[in-house]
Amino acid sequence: PKVPIPILEYTYDQLIHPGPYPEGIEITKREKYLSNENFSKIFNMNKDEFYQLKKWKQQELKKKVLLF
Repeated sequence: PKVPIPILEYTYDQLIHPGPYPEGIEITKREKYLSNENFSKIFNMNKDEFYQLKKWKQQELKKKVLLF
């Protein structure tokens, strides 16, 4: 049987620039550790919509909310 991988979620305050950041996270993809609810509040879109944007647009949005 497959064991589900635990989903790691952190608060916005734990992920914003400058760190220190939680141990073991992908520093360049900190936004993915936000809960879906927090992500929607911060970016005004869900994660699927965000990841469909062009990379430069994702980076621009992340800079505005200190997650770049």
